[in-house]
Amino acid sequence: MIKKTSKYGSILAFFLFIQIFKAQVSITVPSGNLHSSGLTFAEWRKPLGSYFGYERSAFIYTHTEIGQYGIINSISFYCDTLNNPGNTPLTVYMKEVDTAFFASTSTVANEESGAVMVYSDTLSSASFVKGWVTLTLTNPFLHATSNALEVIVETNATGTGNEVSLAKGFYHYVTSGYAFQYWSADNTVPSGLGTLSYKRPNIQFDVNPVSGCSGTPVAGTAASSSSPPPRAAASS
Repeated sequence: MIKKTSKYGSILAFFLFIQIFKAQVSITVPSGNLHSSGLTFAEWRKPLGSYFGYERSAFIYTHTEIGQYGIINSISFYCDTLNNPGNTPLTVYMKEVDTAFFASTSTVANEESGAVMVYSDTLSSASFVKGWVTLTLTNPFLHATSNALEVIVETNATGTGNEVSLAKGFYHYVTSGYAFQYWSADNTVPSGLGTLSYKRPNIQFDVNPVSGCSGTPVAGTAASSSSPPPRAAASS
């Protein structure tokens, strides 16, 4: 009985492995990498600018926009402006949320609550080029429900920052609601309410597709690993 259970467990693990590691796909939001004009510098340099010592960005993408369940291995932002960018310490968080837009302003701490850290490193100034700037996640994120995905990006140059006000700029595109919120402060982490915007940063996800979670899991039967009881001695 134990051997049979082990055999079926190995087969299940194999199929799960195959399911997870399907060919990686790249998903750009918005499709076609459309972008808007009329950005303020505060918006334009997000999410990777470090003009202030501490800059924060939070943005939401719906499951319909992503169009795929899967393991997110990397994210990219499209850089269209460069002017002597600095080295940029970054931390990125992700979480699934049940709304497509921010209903009101909130704090960074509130947005990061319940989120998973997926990236923490410093991007050198040479990493910034015109085109897609990619962050390979140190902790890939599983997007397996039809909820929206919130991405929170911190830049931590510290002090009063290490760049001019638009050392690097990124594509944004107008959404139908407030899908973007940001914060900035010098010398200390911002603790107040953010600023809402309709102009959300464009993003590209590299995803290994998987099937989404649905329904109620069916409980299995635990297999005992203990040895069978000894047979009774035969009568002489």
